Amino acid sequence: MARRSKRKSTRKTATNLSLTGVAQSYIVGSAMTKAFTGNNLMEFVTGTRSGSFNPGADGGQNISLPELLGIRKIHGKTVFTGQLLGDGHFGSSEGRFTYQTAVKHNLRVHGAQALTTAVMVPVGVKVFRRLASRSGVTRYVNQAFKMTGLPVRM
Repeated sequence: MARRSKRKSTRKTATNLSLTGVAQSYIVGSAMTKAFTGNNLMEFVTGTRSGSFNPGADGGQNISLPELLGIRKIHGKTVFTGQLLGDGHFGSSEGRFTYQTAVKHNLRVHGAQALTTAVMVPVGVKVFRRLASRSGVTRYVNQAFKMTGLPVRM
């Protein structure tokens, strides 16, 4: 009889987080968020603008996640209004911007810049990765990260 061949076990490799990939994703995501909401990614998520928390009172065309969830600042107090998606308007004056007009306004103002960023950043990151790998920087940085025990790579 023929011998059974042993199955080779597949080696598990730890997946490392790419810092350049994370940076690229954040920059492109922030540009797209700016194009649609008028805020960068952090301002959209946190609802802060110029260091202060002002959802609903920061300008009609600036849409933030707290506004979409019904959190607004009225007469200096932060309240939950229960009006999801901003109840059809954004900003301090009633009916100034609807959700659709706010997005249209933001696309008109920030769309070209966001599109340029979305196209140029991946190209720039690819050039950076290629130059860094040819100069050996990538190898040294990855070795340093490996010594720290962090599951990160460049």
